[in-house]
Amino acid sequence: MIFISGTMTCKEENFAALKAAARVVTTLSADEEGCITYRFAEDLRSPFTLNFFEEWDSNGAVEAHKSSDHYRVFKATLASLPEIRRDVKTYDIATKSGDPA
Repeated sequence: MIFISGTMTCKEENFAALKAAARVVTTLSADEEGCITYRFAEDLRSPFTLNFFEEWDSNGAVEAHKSSDHYRVFKATLASLPEIRRDVKTYDIATKSGDPA
């Protein structure tokens, strides 16, 4: 199982465009094969920041996602936003535990 999480921060005047792009990629990515969770959320403590969390069933699913048209459009949108800062972490989890007792 693959977990991807992080933040995206931009200038105030570009935040609406960042949120709109995140909304589109979230909607389309959530229906991809192998996608378990795909979410963005506005950070309540850091202005003009989105937190994101993705959960995939395999590396192959992540690679297919990165090749999708909607992800390429999302990346192009990010590249067009000046001074966007991204912090992305990827975790490959061998096992998953259930809810604690």
